Amino acid sequence: MAPSDRRRPSSFSRARSPAGGKAFEFLARTQALALGDYRCAHTHVERGAEEATLGHVINFPRYGVYVKHVRGREVLVDARRAVFFNGGEPFRTSHPHGCGDGGRFLRLRADVVLDLLREIEPRALGHAESPFARTDVPLETSVELFAATLFTRAGQLDPLELEESTLALAAAILRCAASSSGSAPPANGAGVADGARGILARRFREPLRLEEFARALGVSMFHLCRVFKARTGATVHEHLTRLRLGAALHPLAGGREDLTELALELGFSSHSHFTRAFRRAFGLTPSEVRLRASGRRLVELRSRLQRAAPPA
Repeated sequence: MAPSDRRRPSSFSRARSPAGGKAFEFLARTQALALGDYRCAHTHVERGAEEATLGHVINFPRYGVYVKHVRGREVLVDARRAVFFNGGEPFRTSHPHGCGDGGRFLRLRADVVLDLLREIEPRALGHAESPFARTDVPLETSVELFAATLFTRAGQLDPLELEESTLALAAAILRCAASSSGSAPPANGAGVADGARGILARRFREPLRLEEFARALGVSMFHLCRVFKARTGATVHEHLTRLRLGAALHPLAGGREDLTELALELGFSSHSHFTRAFRRAFGLTPSEVRLRASGRRLVELRSRLQRAAPPA
């Protein structure tokens, strides 16, 4: 990849007033799509400057937590979701938990997005300028695993395999969004659940206690558990475990050798505890994921993802 292709922030995002504190780096791109890293060092509690992406983008947060302000809504974003950005649509961000964030991004040319939606969600075709109706969607484990592997190997793939694999990932995420478009969590308890998610996003590597959470949020432990489950569909412990497991995917796809050290860094009590939780979530052991991150295995992971898709 030519040096001039490595870092061109203006190709990803345009700040309508100076934004600063953000960096974008391409991992690989073709005329139809691009994959890259993003990092945001902002820690401001107040809303930042108005921004808009220069193309249709799907973000995959890896760490940190922030709030996206768009269409009159406030959406808490953490590492368990894919986040949609319509090209040219204004939005702002804030960081109520005082930490920055970072992750990976996938940018698609407008006609490519419309072609995908024509197959997956035809109702969105009436909104060609803003094809992403959802602001965000939870990531299924198979999608999360494939995304980590694809982004890790993106710079080593030939253009054809890169495009085919990236389209498979985008299609899987849009299917998730389409299948959950009719459901919404109850409004009650949003502040409590989002507050707990913010604490978990910042401190998921630490040993945590439920009473500590409840005290920080000013509610009882029972109320916290009840509201969190109603809002997110997961228990507090399940959410914490998924954050830890998600943080393991990129090191594993990158060939991380010492799995015991990785397990302890992420907050698991031992290598065996980490392996059991990982197998339950992804159907594979950490060692198997490390092996399947090779180029030969990327096709296998893509096939698993496509087999899980409903017939057209």
